[in-house]
Amino acid sequence: MTDAKTGKASRFSRYVVRLGRNLLVALLVVVAGFLLAERCGSPAPIAAVDCAPLEGASPVRVTCINDSQHFRPHAVKWDYGDGREVLKSETRLVVWYDEPGPRTVELTVSGTSNATDAKVIQVLPPAGELRSPLILTIVALTKDETIVERRAERIGQRKSDHPSWGSEHQAHYSLVFEPSVGARITGHSWSVESDNEASGISFEIKDDGRLGEFAFQLKSGPRYDRWDGWLYGELVIEETRTVPGRRLTLATGLRVAHIGLVPLGRAIGVEALGAWEVHTLADDIVLKAGVEDSILLGAVSLSLESRAGEVFLRVERGSTSDR
Repeated sequence: MTDAKTGKASRFSRYVVRLGRNLLVALLVVVAGFLLAERCGSPAPIAAVDCAPLEGASPVRVTCINDSQHFRPHAVKWDYGDGREVLKSETRLVVWYDEPGPRTVELTVSGTSNATDAKVIQVLPPAGELRSPLILTIVALTKDETIVERRAERIGQRKSDHPSWGSEHQAHYSLVFEPSVGARITGHSWSVESDNEASGISFEIKDDGRLGEFAFQLKSGPRYDRWDGWLYGELVIEETRTVPGRRLTLATGLRVAHIGLVPLGRAIGVEALGAWEVHTLADDIVLKAGVEDSILLGAVSLSLESRAGEVFLRVERGSTSDR
């Protein structure tokens, strides 16, 4: 009897062991399948970093933008190339370099795998100092904006008079349109819906866009026949107006003491600007130029540049007198 009980217990133990082993294998298969599905279902991350400026005299301020794709936002690692490493999820990073030498900014992102991109920053020795620091206010004028608008005009004209007993009669029609306030007529389009004996349809822009004339001719039948002429459709008038650029202060009381690039801290590209001005501290000197031109202030040449969506002031020597 005891041997029978012992045999039953032994068989039950083996059953429990097999069941546990099978459950463990099934669990491992499920986990592996989940991980495989996650890996196969998501694209691999693509690392991409853009930094500006890539060269500058120390201390240099560098802005880096994370343009990576398919990565987990909280799995981002930045290596500044000077011993500093940080975990930051921001897409825009600003870092300063004080020591001259090449610095490799390395961005690592993670998703279904890891990906890395890097940019090399050339940190130059400190730029030469100017004899006398400049205190400047910089003002720019944005480019004029051209706005094109369209409006629809309904055209409906019927010629139902029959002045002649024995012949057809033709009449000329003219409709004059004016643009909206501050705009000029620059174009048109015409679509006919229904017409009969309509001809000579034309649209003429006059007085440099201050008027638009829509003209056409209609015929009607003789009095004994009495058929009508008509024209129905839609005239779309294109109008263009120019919005003048606005004044934009890029820097106020900016102290410039070194040759090199000076960040102005404004998120705007030079391509959006049309002209710029430089005012000295006492405002006794105001110099103006096109945005692509340099301004010579004493022995210093000033110009504007765009880097990573921001505007910078480039300071260079304009002559040898300040060396």
